[in-house]
Amino acid sequence: MKYYPKGWHTYKFLVTPQELKDILRGFHIVIYNRRVPADYIESNFANFVRDYESFYRLLTSGEKIEHIVIDNLLTGFSNNLSKCAYKVPFQDSNDGLWYKTEDFIEPCVGFNLFAFYLDEEHKLQTKFSYINFPENIMGVQLEYPKKIYSIEENREILCNELENYNDVYQVVVERIKQLCRNLTITIGENVHRTKVKISPTALKDIEGSHFIKVNNCIIK
Repeated sequence: MKYYPKGWHTYKFLVTPQELKDILRGFHIVIYNRRVPADYIESNFANFVRDYESFYRLLTSGEKIEHIVIDNLLTGFSNNLSKCAYKVPFQDSNDGLWYKTEDFIEPCVGFNLFAFYLDEEHKLQTKFSYINFPENIMGVQLEYPKKIYSIEENREILCNELENYNDVYQVVVERIKQLCRNLTITIGENVHRTKVKISPTALKDIEGSHFIKVNNCIIK
């Protein structure tokens, strides 16, 4: 990695698998947070959509999510593979296979999950880790640094100077905005107007989700 991130932009949302496919059209899917096989170039888009479909089906099923394997969803997006280079391959001493790790010129747009949390006063918090509260997972989020420190250039660079922010993050955000509206959740007498974006179809689909049912939420 040729940079260090400083601060994060995040954008939370929930859409159907087909809607996500349309939102991310034209972008490359790349793994940046774990090692990859030595011959890896990019991930298969159809496989990613399939993995998201499995996640979406579980989320909207009403089942309590106690453990979820999401490695295939924790990935990144870019419009330029030339900026998604990897280091020289190395051989694993245990399995004897060859791997490599990312050495990107600039950050790709990250894809992650988010969870809700109700505190003791029944105030809704949206910035808690899904790892600690998997049963409260309610969607996905985009992630991109607010600025980076470039090792090669020896300086801080704001996100609006970076290609993946302007041509990927901002484009995806605009596509989501065109499709979605802000999620409002009423729990008891408390009305929570969140910044989470949700499509009309996804809004109907999550009516029976675990968090919504357990907390007797009214959503719109």
